[in-house]
Amino acid sequence: MNILLMSAIMKKQRISVPPAVFETGTEDYIVIFESELKGSGYVRVQTESGDKIYYDSPAGIIATHDTVHVVKVPKNVLRGNYYSVGSQHVPFKYDYSAIKGGCAETAPVRFKGEEKEDGIKLLLITDIHEREALMRKSLAFFKEDYDMVVMLGDITSNFMKKEKFTKNILSDAAELSGGTVPVVYTRGNHETRGEYASQLLQYLYQ
Repeated sequence: MNILLMSAIMKKQRISVPPAVFETGTEDYIVIFESELKGSGYVRVQTESGDKIYYDSPAGIIATHDTVHVVKVPKNVLRGNYYSVGSQHVPFKYDYSAIKGGCAETAPVRFKGEEKEDGIKLLLITDIHEREALMRKSLAFFKEDYDMVVMLGDITSNFMKKEKFTKNILSDAAELSGGTVPVVYTRGNHETRGEYASQLLQYLYQ
């Protein structure tokens, strides 16, 4: 085994942005998170009948080409249960095989997501434009728990690079929800500007 291949396999995988659970308006949630190295992504749900694992597999094939992982999980499976997310580093993928590296998995958290007829408490944020420090200062005044996070767009000022999604939209969603309540995201006009604007559709509008 050559040195470059050995070096790729030995790299340590880690979860760089923890999960956020996005509402889709369908029977599934989408759980999105980011790993430091590209590879597979999965969600492990602890149920009464045992663990259930769902993979990032948009075309019926486990995706390994990206660091952003989008996993569909049925709502009736995720609600009220503990779940974790994980990724295995895949430095090289061939036609019928792959070279796999290290794995990383988060500690389990309980997803609430209970359905309510009334009394729903929402946290709404909009027009952050990457000013997370100001957002956190404003949120310090809110002490109550909420049932859902609603992001009304313009969380970034443009989409010139992929990190605008991972370091702003996804990170903010994960931070605000703790991965325990659903997130509703609507795209703002600023998030239609830039080279990576179309990529947002692949992550959030499946």
